[in-house]
Formats: sequence, structure tokens, C-alpha cells
Amino acid sequence: MPPQLYEVPKTKACQSCAVAKAKCEPDTGYTKCKRCNRLNIDCILKESAPRKRQRYTPTNNFNGRSQSGGPSYSPFELERGIAFYLKSISHYFPFIEATKVYRLNTTEAPFLSLVFAMLGCTKDRSRQRALVVECRRYLGKHVVEDGQKSVDLLQGLLILVHWYHYQFEHISNQRALFLHMAMAMAVDLELNKPTSSRSSLRKFTDAAKCYEVQLDGIADHTFEEKRVFLGCLYLTSVLSKCSMNMDGIKFSEYAEKCCESLEASTLPSDRELCYLLRLQQIIEQFEHARAPFTNVHRMHGFIFNFNYNTYNRPKHGSVLEFVDQWTSVLEDYWNKIPASKKTDILSLQYHYAKVGLHEICLEESAFASPSERANMLYRCLNSIASLHEIFIPFSRDPMIFMDIPSHIFAQSNHGTFVAIQLCSVRCEGWSPTAVEKRLYLVDVFDRTMKIFDDLLTTTDNNEIPEFFLRLAPMAKSIKGWWQSRLCTIEDGEAKVEEEAQPEQEYSEADFEFLGQFLNLDDNTWLQNMLVQGGFD
Repeated sequence: MPPQLYEVPKTKACQSCAVAKAKCEPDTGYTKCKRCNRLNIDCILKESAPRKRQRYTPTNNFNGRSQSGGPSYSPFELERGIAFYLKSISHYFPFIEATKVYRLNTTEAPFLSLVFAMLGCTKDRSRQRALVVECRRYLGKHVVEDGQKSVDLLQGLLILVHWYHYQFEHISNQRALFLHMAMAMAVDLELNKPTSSRSSLRKFTDAAKCYEVQLDGIADHTFEEKRVFLGCLYLTSVLSKCSMNMDGIKFSEYAEKCCESLEASTLPSDRELCYLLRLQQIIEQFEHARAPFTNVHRMHGFIFNFNYNTYNRPKHGSVLEFVDQWTSVLEDYWNKIPASKKTDILSLQYHYAKVGLHEICLEESAFASPSERANMLYRCLNSIASLHEIFIPFSRDPMIFMDIPSHIFAQSNHGTFVAIQLCSVRCEGWSPTAVEKRLYLVDVFDRTMKIFDDLLTTTDNNEIPEFFLRLAPMAKSIKGWWQSRLCTIEDGEAKVEEEAQPEQEYSEADFEFLGQFLNLDDNTWLQNMLVQGGFD
């Protein structure tokens, strides 16, 4: 075979030039390079080494893409997830505009697209769990390792915490981790303050010289950024009040401006967003105002860091007057909402806010007399009953029940949690048996267990999240304890009536069993109840 001419271009030098580390230039019309021609030596071209096949490692998909460079989910999974979100989830959490979801660009919003693809796998929970693992890996790679921050990441984080219950299955306290990550990202993106106050607008040296900041041409936060900030505020506020011992983002002057901006929007979803926020804001304001009444925050911890004297009563008088004042504030705002806009979700938020106002009855130190406290105990019980009247019919459909987002689930649990505590309160003029007579909790537990039984018999187990499979034994255990507790209370009351003996001091030992799964400070009670084999 005749020798091959030295053609241009060549990716590598010949062997002799490579050894000598000399420049290898082709000599036109010859089979050698210029240097080999000049030195009259053989010019042997180096063969390119064959490319090695890339070995698969778990990190290959950290960017949410497969080995071929495409997403780790199919276009069908993404379309199905978007349809599922718009139909079953968006009305719970209207902090992402529907038009953006319809026009979702996987390149501009890769993490949100991955979360949507995960949401739609309702018929294949193993696939859904695999995509959740991809979501975690994506966060680990892009947020923790690379330090990225974006609206896309924040939106995906909020939806991940808002709906999916995977964090309860194997790894405890993941909601707190994701929520703190979301709050930190909102601060890093400077979404919690107006653009005119950003430190980047003025250098440190200019600030020292008191130079004025030029605000001309500075754009305000977009509606999308305002929505995701308010979504982070709402979700952290709700969960910090009802199930987690943590501080959420507080309502601020800038948050108020964001609400006013969205209230003027023509989108119905923006107004629904503001309704939810305003109702939650009343709970926040009430928490601030009630601090002088109590010295022990059994449910929420020392959230607001106030220094106060519990013997200093506020100027507006008794606890009843104080709660009446805030109840009027709540009802006035509720009456301003058009009747056509009062959805089940808003009604649930409204009645949960009333529970938040009246659960002050659990703080004995806040009341001047037993009669005051007994009055508040019955009002709290009525508020919980109203909450149950909305939530229980709302959740009887098994398919809806499995799609209930985590913050709605937490609010309902909190109402039941307060009801169980009411059963253990000893106060003149109050009967613990009133809880069962008003709420029919035994019947509620029976209905819940029936939903689980129907799911297990009519639905493929692969369509049921593992979290809900573990709720069945929890409901059975709580029902058994509740019935036992009722018998004890009824026997005790009958004995007191027959013997007319003075009431003895209540022992906290009644919480020994309850404390295994209903922690007074945080949500570890639920974690403990969901441990595998916890009911053997």
C-alpha cells in the first residue's frame, strides 16, 4: 500500500516530533512532516486512542439528565405531571401562574420541570419515588455543591414540600431542611425586600460618603418573583404554626406591598393567593398580640422572643375581650371576600384561623377565673368542629385524600391535636367528654380506617404512597387509645358525682402514651408513629 500523504489538519504530532517536543508542520506533497523531511527520518503518525465508554455513576444524573443528554424523565411524564398539577394541586397553592405552567420551558426551568414530572406518577409510586431521589440529587448538586440560586429552584422546592409526603417515609425532618433551604434562597435572591434597597445599588465607599442612590431605571421585582416570595412566606408561616417548631418568614412592610400589588392583578389566582395570605396574616398578628397573656408557649415555643411579665395584663381587659376583638378582625375580613370566592380551601383556612385564636384556652395562666377559661374551651371546641365539617367531607374521596398537600394535612392534624388536649384539661365548668360528644372522633377514626381499607382492597399498592400505608395502623392505635381514655374519663366523672369527693390534681401521666406520637413542641409525634413496626 503506498504511504499516506501527510494531510492537513492532523490532530496530533508525529511520533518523532512528539518525543522531541518540536512543532510538527505538514510538508505539502510529501508523506512526512517538514522536520522529518529535513532530518531524513521516518515520520510515523500516532493513531488516536479509542474512546473509553463512560461508566455509569449516580452523579451522572445530578443535573436531571440521562446519559444521552436528555432529561431523566420522558415528555409524556412532564405533560402528565403538568396536567395533574393544574387539575389537582394548583388551587391549594396558587403561587405559580398557570400560564407559566402551560408554557413551561425545560431549559429555563429544569428543576421545576423535574418536580412536575414526579407529581404526575400517581399510578406508579416506585417511579415517583425514583424521581424524588433525582430531585434530591439535583438539589445536592446545584444548590449545595455549586451554590446556585434561582426562582426555578425556589418554586420547585416549595411544590416539593407543599405536596409530596416522601419526607415522612424514611428520612425524618426533611420538611424543615427543605423549608430552611427555601427561606435561605428567598433571602439570597433578595426577594424579601424591594429592589431599591439592594446593597448592590451602592458601594460601601459611596455609602460612607452618603452618596444618594440613583433609582432611575431600576426595575421592581416581577410578579413571578413576588408570587414565589409570598408562597414561601405562606408555607413557612402555616407549617411553623401547626406542626413544626421553627420560625417562618414574617409578614413585613414589603410583604404587604407585594400583597397589594397582587390584589390589583386581573388574575383570579392572584386574588386567591392574597385571600390565603391575609387569613394567615391575622393568625401571625394574633400571635404577636397575645404574648402578654402567656408565659409558656406549649405549642409553638418562644417564637417571638418577647421579654414580658405574665402578671402584666393588657389594657384591653380579659382574655375573652381580647379574643373577641381578634375574632371581629377575622370575621370582618372574611365578610369582605365575595361569596363566589369562598372555596373549600379558603373556608378551611378561615376555620383553622379560628382554632388558632381560641387555642389560647390551653394556657391556664392566661385566665383570671375558671369560668372564663371554660367559656373559651367550649368556643375552641366549636371552632374545631367547624374545621372538621369542612375537612372531613372534603377528604372522603380516597383519590382526593392521597393528593391532599402536606400543609392542609398538618392543619387538620393540628385541629385534632388540640381536641385531644382538650380532653385532658381539668377546669371547673368544663367536661372532657364534651369533646367526643361534639366531634365524634371515634366515628372520624372509623371513617379514616375505612378509607384505608377501601384503598388497600380496590387500589394497586403501587398507586398508594407508602406514607398512607403507615397511616392505617396509626389511626387504629389512636382510636384504641381514645376509646380507653373516654372510658377512664366517664368512670372518673361518675365516681366524683357518686362520692362527691373533691377533685384531685390532674397528673401529667395521662400524656405518657400520647407523648409517643403527639409531641407538644414539634412534629416528631408523627415521625415516631410512622416508624416501621411501631405498632407490633
